[in-house]
Amino acid sequence: MIDWEDGRWGEAAPLDGYSSDNLKDVLSSILLEEQNPLPPSLSFAKDAKHFAPLSLPICGLLTGTKEKILHDAHLLHQQGLRHVKLKLKGLPLHEAISLANQVGKYFLLRIDFNRSLELPEALYFATHIDPAVVEFFEEPLKNPKELPLFPYPIALDESLREDAHHILTSLEQVRALVIKPTMTGNIANCKRWSHLGIPIVLSSSFESGIGIIQIMQYASHLSEQILPLGLDTYRFLEEDLLEHRLIFDGGFVHSPDLLLIKHHLLNAL
Repeated sequence: MIDWEDGRWGEAAPLDGYSSDNLKDVLSSILLEEQNPLPPSLSFAKDAKHFAPLSLPICGLLTGTKEKILHDAHLLHQQGLRHVKLKLKGLPLHEAISLANQVGKYFLLRIDFNRSLELPEALYFATHIDPAVVEFFEEPLKNPKELPLFPYPIALDESLREDAHHILTSLEQVRALVIKPTMTGNIANCKRWSHLGIPIVLSSSFESGIGIIQIMQYASHLSEQILPLGLDTYRFLEEDLLEHRLIFDGGFVHSPDLLLIKHHLLNAL
């Protein structure tokens, strides 16, 4: 967590195993005052805006065992959510199909297999799901080079941080670009695909409330093309640095009226 001493707070928290940078990279850049190029997570933190209360639409997150997904789906439905990301990696295909059809009765689905399916598996799955309940399939294939052969609505995530993204973003079935600012960097980096006219989903990477608020700030600057935000990882955070937690209700996330920090938690780190 970084206090920029001008009223702004930023979070540089690379996600181990997923981010291209790590905490050592962040600390080295700060201590050595290296400016170019900054690690993505530090670039994100440095571009934090001055706080102002925000309320924005969100997409829920359903992950875990079949039992947990169904339990959480009931809770999210009661909260008024319409969109959910359904993570199905690791489930047997027949069980994943059954689960998606059950959850699809209540939500519009963003189905995420985390690049775990072979092309025939993904095609079989897609043909057994009601297309009316699917917003898109997020990176379903082990080999993303086969995405042109998958004729269903897709969203690109990991591919945007790889060399092949120039080819894949031209596919007509691409419905959304999933951008994780902690892994992508400042708002200029997050905007570099905006000229394509493809809607953007800004998504969290298990940041604290400070990082989530930063992502909300980014969304407010990209409001003309932003789909409901993928910020429901916050629900898994047992304790936050914010004195007043973010509130998720009615399909929206609401920031607190004031940005107050639990400084004792920072001192304990």
